[in-house]
Amino acid sequence: MFAWYTFYMKMNYPKIVTIIALALVFVGGAWYALEQRAIDLGQKPPAGIRGENEYSVDAFGFSFAYPDTYHLEEYDMGNGERRHVAVVLTGENETVVPDSEGPVAISVDVYQNDLDNLTPEQWITGTNDSNWKMATSPQERVMVGGKEALTYRWSGLYEAETTVFEHAGNIVAVTVTFISPEDAIRGDFDRILSAFEFSGE
Repeated sequence: MFAWYTFYMKMNYPKIVTIIALALVFVGGAWYALEQRAIDLGQKPPAGIRGENEYSVDAFGFSFAYPDTYHLEEYDMGNGERRHVAVVLTGENETVVPDSEGPVAISVDVYQNDLDNLTPEQWITGTNDSNWKMATSPQERVMVGGKEALTYRWSGLYEAETTVFEHAGNIVAVTVTFISPEDAIRGDFDRILSAFEFSGE
């Protein structure tokens, strides 16, 4: 029995090695494809923001990447009762449209929430800052960096979309204003949301 097995292995050794090699190639290819799909589904921070900059504030517990074709400005909008910081991203070639509030932009507004402890839904429906009264769509649940958020569209002097979540004692509202849904800034808004990373609570 052993002699037959040895003879069989000698005769079929090249075939066995070839089969093993093909199996390894197949497994490796499948693993690579799954990794790429994970990236496409936003399960990992995208590597597609070329020429990126990063915004990060430890006190807020989040960071995000944004294209270097945008100019970032930070404004203190709070008062003696509540903190409110607005981070505004405008494209370097954006111009002001007549009778508008300014150029289209992407803004990240951070509202102190450790006193009121509002949920994102309560903040959206109960405050004027959300522009919910001008909403043109229902709220939809989405994920931002693994955190549950609500998104909706509204219309003012520009069309707009806002995504709201709570983190580290703050309500964070990320908004894009645009003229047409096909505008490039809409794609940049989606990529910036996909690039959010969180730390602390």
